[in-house]
Amino acid sequence: MKKSTKLMISLGSISSIIAIPLIAASCSNTDNGGGQQKIKENTNQTLKYEDYGITKLPESQIKSRVLIHPAARDANKLDAEGVFKFKLHLAPTQGVKGTWVGIATEVKSLNDNTLADSKAVKVTETEADEQADPNEGFPLIFKWDKQKLDEGKFYTFVFWKKDGTERIVFDQKYINSNQDTFVAEKARATNQTIDFTKHGVQNFPEQRVKTRTLIHPAARDANKLDSEGVFKFKLHLEPTRGVKGKWLGFATEVKSLEDNTLVPSKSVKVATTTADEQADPNEGFPLIFKWTDNNKLEKGKFYTFIFWKEDGSEKIVFSDENIKGSKDTFIAEEGRRTNQTIDFTKHGITAFPEERVKTRTLLHPAARAENKLDDKGVFRFSLHLAPVKGVTGNWTAFATEVNGENDNTLKLDSNNSPIIKKTTTVAKENVEFPLVFEWSQEKLDKNKVYTFIFWKTDGTEKIVFSDVNIKGSKDTFPL
Repeated sequence: MKKSTKLMISLGSISSIIAIPLIAASCSNTDNGGGQQKIKENTNQTLKYEDYGITKLPESQIKSRVLIHPAARDANKLDAEGVFKFKLHLAPTQGVKGTWVGIATEVKSLNDNTLADSKAVKVTETEADEQADPNEGFPLIFKWDKQKLDEGKFYTFVFWKKDGTERIVFDQKYINSNQDTFVAEKARATNQTIDFTKHGVQNFPEQRVKTRTLIHPAARDANKLDSEGVFKFKLHLEPTRGVKGKWLGFATEVKSLEDNTLVPSKSVKVATTTADEQADPNEGFPLIFKWTDNNKLEKGKFYTFIFWKEDGSEKIVFSDENIKGSKDTFIAEEGRRTNQTIDFTKHGITAFPEERVKTRTLLHPAARAENKLDDKGVFRFSLHLAPVKGVTGNWTAFATEVNGENDNTLKLDSNNSPIIKKTTTVAKENVEFPLVFEWSQEKLDKNKVYTFIFWKTDGTEKIVFSDVNIKGSKDTFPL
């Protein structure tokens, strides 16, 4: 047989998409797993596919693409209308053309892919979408919407080009071990099952929708209601690279932090924003969503999120793994008041588009032993290494008083305002410590505890402790 070429495929239902690598090769029906293997009798391998509209060709003229992973059972379910769907993308669909046939054969159980006594076969056809980018969309989508699969029964699948020249099959080892089977059952109602064209997203060919995937699970500690009850979701890094145009953020109410099943009301709250094309996704936030006014999230309730470009051509979602594990959920609750919640434009920082602010992160927790008041009562904070590489211009440092060494919640004055002491400096070049701050005028108070944040005075940059150190109050300095 010819040398195999590594490919990728995605099998997905409306509720989820799973990326599955393939091996594509020209080979015989008895050689789809890397060597000569006997086909399993009384399975879909023994069917005469010409009986289902496939042109019969010699084995030597058939190109097989072999699934090297077992059935993604959690990802492939019936939708609310009872339609079972497979989506195929990536390398296996590169350059696909023409008509393809998906064949679902009923089997005895999840653990026995022998053909059921009924020998029921359900067939669907699709046209390859030649405009769909296989790396971003799905050139082949099969839907069993006419010959629907029977709920509660078990099936396995094979895909054929109608002219008989190509097929996609499970690896023989998975067929032999019954790991190619699915049960036709309804998917849980999650935000992946919602038709967002009913909520302001324009219709767009499903095959061509670009899916961007959030890298991490829900950052629950970083996303809270602010003092005005507004929930904000900021997106950056690779999922936002190159985003443009108007976007919609959908907050869907779910049962709990541990269960992202939609509540019966299927409540959807919408926020809109326009991508900031000048924002660097590695340093800023090209997409920032705020749920305000009538779309405010309800305090104490649980939500998950999905983001769609308004024209329907792109979406941003949590990963399948995080959706499956309900690691995409948030509770709408007020966050602790830390120095991250202060509006520093009220304290001398020039207003600048939030999306474009460059965030520099301190590598280590508070160096408490090294930072003390000197004999004149002056506190000095010196910054060096990667967080200050290339800094220029005027900077302002803010020392905010907090409750204690192990609690960086802001301490408030009689007017319910944070207690802030600031100082300024000018960045220096070609020195070990480009930024050195001294609180010589607004002196810090002995026996009190502070944390710190640093802003370039023009509002374009800030230097902060890492999220993990802020969460653990490892950003505090007792004096």
